[in-house]
This record gives sequence, structure tokens and C-alpha cells, in this order.
Amino acid sequence: MTINKESFIFQEQHVAALVKNPMLIWLEEAQASGLVTLFPDATPVIDHPIHANINSVQAYKQFMSSERHTLEPLVEIGSMGSGKSTTLIMIILGLRNLGKKVKVYTHTFDKERSGSDGKIMIQAGKEGLTVDVKAILYEKVEDLIDFSDTWKKGDYIAIDEFMFAKEEKEDPPSTNQQTIQNLLKLSKQKKAKPIISGLHSDFKGKVWPNMWHLMQNVNIIYEFHGRCDTESCTNPSELTARRTGIINSKGEKTNRPSSIDEIVCRVGNVLSNGETTNDTYHRACRECHKVLSPQQAKKFDMNFDT
Repeated sequence: MTINKESFIFQEQHVAALVKNPMLIWLEEAQASGLVTLFPDATPVIDHPIHANINSVQAYKQFMSSERHTLEPLVEIGSMGSGKSTTLIMIILGLRNLGKKVKVYTHTFDKERSGSDGKIMIQAGKEGLTVDVKAILYEKVEDLIDFSDTWKKGDYIAIDEFMFAKEEKEDPPSTNQQTIQNLLKLSKQKKAKPIISGLHSDFKGKVWPNMWHLMQNVNIIYEFHGRCDTESCTNPSELTARRTGIINSKGEKTNRPSSIDEIVCRVGNVLSNGETTNDTYHRACRECHKVLSPQQAKKFDMNFDT
């Protein structure tokens, strides 16, 4: 894309807006108060059986050694590729190895994205090792409430991709805060322990409504940072960015940063081994996080088609 004054101004405005982003400010304050525990080190652990990073290993050890995890819900948040799902899988397997019963759920949208039929799945390491656990599909929080008939005292309830839960066909998805509170109250009545995982913000840097409601109603939150995927950047990634795939009249393909007016929920791939594909999500720090204005996106698309 041609770099011009308009591009710089829009990007500067976007980065400045992230500095004032209410969710990021809230997370910093919550870390200081002890509500949020940050796991920032995404360095791979040599010879780990599922190629986990240091942050996932640390979070797993903290969860398994803490008495609080037997009493209160845990919420995992972070950007794509930050270690949330890896940690969730490690916790599920670790609890089952101790003889604990764990009910596992993932959203129907993840089935479309990953092609799996009811699984929480990660691809780890340079070799792309696939690790997964079977899961029951849900679409709405009300589905999870219905499933609670099977929950028993002492069960762990692992829920992935919670940001996608919706009541109507909205973009981004949203669930009434009272419904989320009802889910948490019901798990407490059943004496079951939820472990809920999801992205805290979309590709625009805006908080997912479901995760915001959830974070206001729990006392234990694990936040994960990955590594910014921008070449030569060494900053930790707090955010998820997206590149939109486009094709011109000659059938040639490329991609560009997504426009601020594009829909939020769209199936795409996660950046893998430095390769970009159409509709790709990747990790970004605040400085490298990019979105285009509608005018910039239109200009890019027109130039690519000439």
C-alpha cells in the first residue's frame, strides 16, 4: 500500500485511541489490584510435550497449585496466539489425570473456523503439532445453561471461545449481562467450577461485549500476551490484528490490513510460521496494530485491480 500523509494520520489516530482504550486501561488497573494475573512471556519451552510457551506453563502451574481454583471461576483472556487455548487444554488434561470430571464446550463458530467437529484444537510448535480435546458445541449462553442439567458437584466446566456467544444475529456477538450472571450463579449453585476462555478484543481493538460482562463478574482472571508478529518487533502482543484477503479481476490474490468498517466475525486463519494467507489473524502490539480507514481500503483495492 502506498504510504502517504493520510495513512500516517489515520494510524497515529488509531494508536492514540488505543492508549485511551477503556479495556486496556481497565486491565492495567486490574493487574495492579491483583484481579488480573498477567502471563507475558511467550518464549517457547524447549522439549515441552505440546510445545507450550513459558506463559502457559506458568499459568498451568499456578492454577493447579492454587486452592482458589476449587472455589471460584477462572477467566482466561488475551489475543489470538497468546497461549489461552494451550493453557486451557493443559488444565483439562491435568485435571483429568487427577481423576477430576471436566465438561468441555466450544462455540459453533470455531467449528467453521477450524473445520473440527466439536473440538478445542491448537497447532503448536514449528512442526504444527495438533493437540485437541473433544468438546460439546454451543451457540448461546442459554445453551450452556441448558447443559447445566448434567453438571454435578465438583465438576469443572471448560468453555472456549466465549466471545462468540450470542442472543441475536449481531456483529459483534453480545449476550445480556444478566444471562451471563445467571450462568455463573447456576454453576455456583451446582458447585461446579467454570474455566472460561476467549479473546478480550476484536481486530479493531474494541472489547468483545461478552468478555467485558464476564470480567466484571469474576475474581480470577489470567491474561496472556504473545509475541508481536511484525518483523523486527520484539514487543509483547496485547491485541489481535486482521488482514483481509482480496482478489483482483485477473485472479491475483493479496491481503491488506482490514478496514475499520468491516464486519468483526469472519472466518480466517492464524498467522503460521511467518506465512500470510487470505483473511489472516495475527498478534500485534499497540504500536504495530493496524486498521485502515474505509477510504484507504478502497484505494488499496482499486490500485491492486489496475
